[in-house]
Amino acid sequence: MTMANSTDVQAVVIRDFTDEGTGTAYKAKQRPTLPAGVFANYEAAGLVKRIGAETPAVTESATKAN
Repeated sequence: MTMANSTDVQAVVIRDFTDEGTGTAYKAKQRPTLPAGVFANYEAAGLVKRIGAETPAVTESATKAN
């Protein structure tokens, strides 16, 4: 078992994808531990989310829209 580095990020995969650079395949709902830089790239591409990330609060103006 690999020990998690302090810069590793617990993530959840949003949709199936394969990292073309490494050939590593990920399936939706999988929960990999990723190096921070890899996580940042995948997150920017909309492929993963941080486990435990808070859902943005609904703004007051959005709740008054109705």
